[in-house]
Amino acid sequence: EADVVAHKKRYDLYLHKAHHADMMMAELWNFVQTTKGYTDNTTFLITTDHGRGNKKGSWHKHGMFVNGSSETWIATIGPGSGVLKSGLTSTRLYNKQLANMIAILAGEAAFAT
Repeated sequence: EADVVAHKKRYDLYLHKAHHADMMMAELWNFVQTTKGYTDNTTFLITTDHGRGNKKGSWHKHGMFVNGSSETWIATIGPGSGVLKSGLTSTRLYNKQLANMIAILAGEAAFAT
């Protein structure tokens, strides 16, 4: 939803939709931390499929010709988050490394990308 309103250049709604996504993640995190079997046994890996333009006039765009839209972020929370630091060899990460991150979090050996 945030992407849809961003393309309409509605920064106010973009912030609202981003906040809504944050609240859904918080609700899910609260659920797993209060549910037997999941408590302290669940790690979230959160990312986006693309970034936004990195200039004031291009925040609402993304694509091959929009500087900054190929940059995104990855966040982890949970007991497995620390293993990523030892299992990854670079501080600059790429979406193509997500499968390896999931393998590491699952206790499996990483594979070549």
